[in-house]
Amino acid sequence: MMSKIILSLVAAAFFLPSAAMAMPQACPSECDRIAGDVDGDGYVGFNDVSAIYRWLYIGRAKGLCIKAADVNADGVIDLSDAYRLGNFVWNGGPAPIAQSLPGDVNDDGDLDISDIVTLGQWLWGDLSEVCAANADVNGDGNIDVSDLAVLAQML
Repeated sequence: MMSKIILSLVAAAFFLPSAAMAMPQACPSECDRIAGDVDGDGYVGFNDVSAIYRWLYIGRAKGLCIKAADVNADGVIDLSDAYRLGNFVWNGGPAPIAQSLPGDVNDDGDLDISDIVTLGQWLWGDLSEVCAANADVNGDGNIDVSDLAVLAQML
């Protein structure tokens, strides 16, 4: 049964008309992305599973949210990601794993001095946006100077 599902997913990824797989031109900020929302449309569904297969077998597609495709958070985009996402979409299996790095305020994937500078600028009103999910370093629900202090200790 499972092999039939996988085979149908692969076939769908190759043979669906491109209009059915319309990809947005811009991926949402990686900070704002939804785990598993590979096509960046704000929903996790069949198109996201199909987009992973297209990524794997056809080639790098423009407009995909690549970090959102690593749904099992193992650092590699492979068939296990497509399988896990398909299992979630069709069978209610385990949800995609959201990846974040507390303290990575500028959401560049690294925890470094630039995060302290970014948080400081935001706290003093010199910067309009930070990755709020990562900026509340101490987890108290507020982004304030205590987060800056904790972040400095982390480095």
